[in-house]
Amino acid sequence: MARLDDASHAALSEAQELGHEARAGRGDHAVLKLWLRMLASTTQIEAEIRTRLRERFGISLARFDYMAQLYRYKDGLKMRALSRYLMVTGGNVTGL
Repeated sequence: MARLDDASHAALSEAQELGHEARAGRGDHAVLKLWLRMLASTTQIEAEIRTRLRERFGISLARFDYMAQLYRYKDGLKMRALSRYLMVTGGNVTGL
């Protein structure tokens, strides 16, 4: 294995401190660009779903999620299980 000179070692150490983004190579640019486009798309889709739920049914996406989980479990759920499925705290479930 080749040894790194001091300048290369310092640059690598700095990149590791900055995280994966700093170590991204040229080939990673297209992947990152795609990922960002997908993120923007999902954000727009979620915003549209939120708007439609609010306009058509007068409920929030969080409340819809809550009701969808309860619908799946006909015998009901304990608060702890429900909060785990919704990935929120028990206090958030109580607020819904």
